[in-house]
Amino acid sequence: MNINEVYDILGGNFREVSARLGSERIVDKFLRRFPEDPSYRNLTDARAAGDVGGAFLAAHTLKGIASTLGLADLYSAASVLTEELRPREKMAEERYFSAVDEAYYRAVGAISSLA
Repeated sequence: MNINEVYDILGGNFREVSARLGSERIVDKFLRRFPEDPSYRNLTDARAAGDVGGAFLAAHTLKGIASTLGLADLYSAASVLTEELRPREKMAEERYFSAVDEAYYRAVGAISSLA
């Protein structure tokens, strides 16, 4: 699979991201590194520990990375979760975490299929 196909699957636009980040090479480099980023793992750890503040921080960070890389579906899910956690008073409902889980694993799967 090529990088344009990956972006099509993930709801993003490779040309827009390339223009914003300066080159296709930079996008390719950071997209391939995305699965190594600890933000999602931090989110799942905070969720398991009941750490609302940690979950908020991790969701917010994941949202920013997804935005930068143009991973539109993951950005949308992480953005909604971030807003649900923003008051830092209680853990968000499971459905918000599930949406992030689904978008994250779809992104990692698509990225891993890059030629």
